[in-house]
Amino acid sequence: MPEDKAPAEQECEFSFNSVCCHSCGACCEIAPDLFTLDEHGECVCLAQSGPRDRVWEAATHCPNDCIELDDEN
Repeated sequence: MPEDKAPAEQECEFSFNSVCCHSCGACCEIAPDLFTLDEHGECVCLAQSGPRDRVWEAATHCPNDCIELDDEN
């Protein structure tokens, strides 16, 4: 039987709006396995889910609100 993960470690799905993104890089610093800057300096989302605590932190530091948790419970 698998152990329950602590809420911060639980996976959550999220969406990324690249249209409003200005590629400030905050999300890349917080969650480099989920976001990166490409060779043109544009932010690229590498996943559609990740650890809730890091997705939430990246979302709260995004100046343009480009990251939204899909399961905001």
